[in-house]
Amino acid sequence: MIATTIRNTDTTNNAGFPPAPPEAHQRAVVAQMRGLAIRADYALARAIAEADPADEDAQLSLEIAVLQAEFLGHADWKNEQAALPIMFADEPELLRAWADGQYRAAMAALEVRQGL
Repeated sequence: MIATTIRNTDTTNNAGFPPAPPEAHQRAVVAQMRGLAIRADYALARAIAEADPADEDAQLSLEIAVLQAEFLGHADWKNEQAALPIMFADEPELLRAWADGQYRAAMAALEVRQGL
């Protein structure tokens, strides 16, 4: 009896198309996870602040996370990304900051166009 190795040479998916390159998958995952680090920092700082309202570091970390959400909104506007980050969906303060960043970026671009 001769042992043979069966090699799977089928490089198509179930629909008959070649699989997406790994970079495309990574970009898709990253796009869905936009704001994850900000959301995690915010949640941690909020938990610490709730446990110890006098903790100034936690209060500062909350403020930094909100500023980062605003910066993300500004960067997203410049990159023509209008979809809200999924990670901010249940945090009104982060959503508001992100929207403020979008608004400020739009107003800055408008001022540049108008020569102000």
